[in-house]
Amino acid sequence: MTTTKKRSKSKSHVQLAAGAELKRCDLCGAETANLIYSAGNAACEKCAAANGEAPKPETAPKKRARSKASENAAVEPAAATEPNPAKLKRRGRAAGAAPADAPVDAAPTASDAITLGSLCERYVAALDAGGEHSLATTRSYGAELRMACREIGSDVALVDLTVSRVQKYFDCAAVTTTREGEPKAAVGVAKTCRVLRQALLWAQHEGLVAQAPLPAAKD
Repeated sequence: MTTTKKRSKSKSHVQLAAGAELKRCDLCGAETANLIYSAGNAACEKCAAANGEAPKPETAPKKRARSKASENAAVEPAAATEPNPAKLKRRGRAAGAAPADAPVDAAPTASDAITLGSLCERYVAALDAGGEHSLATTRSYGAELRMACREIGSDVALVDLTVSRVQKYFDCAAVTTTREGEPKAAVGVAKTCRVLRQALLWAQHEGLVAQAPLPAAKD
């Protein structure tokens, strides 16, 4: 009877081996188709039960390492795409982005070194360089401004030139009368005043003076 049981057990063992791949237990050396992986060892059901391990399936060490490597590979691209603040800062400077504390150029201020004589020379030179006026017109403007320098003073600083002083020039005899003492035509007087007005407005536009000292125009 005992012999029959041993034969049937041996026969079932042979059938199990033929149907599944046998693996060796790392603890007892027995071959079995079902191994339980615990603490890095492959144990059969008996050894696992003796060590208090429940018979539950577990991923093989090689598969676990491969799975961990794939997880790291999935995380690394996301970390690589995160921008580096230091690189962005350097890139902004290379692109010419100005820092927040960069100094701002101050607005040009009038300098008392600019005199009426210097202004007249610059204005006539600008007219000549612009090419919008004929040579005769440029020379005529120059003659009018030279007269203004004689009457007002070519060395008078623009910052010291007042509205009343300009008005006094507009009303002086050199502007309103001829050499013979006769009253000048209104057209001639208006031209003389207009030339100085334009020169002073040009000085304001160029930043040579903060405000052109011009009296109100007469109707």
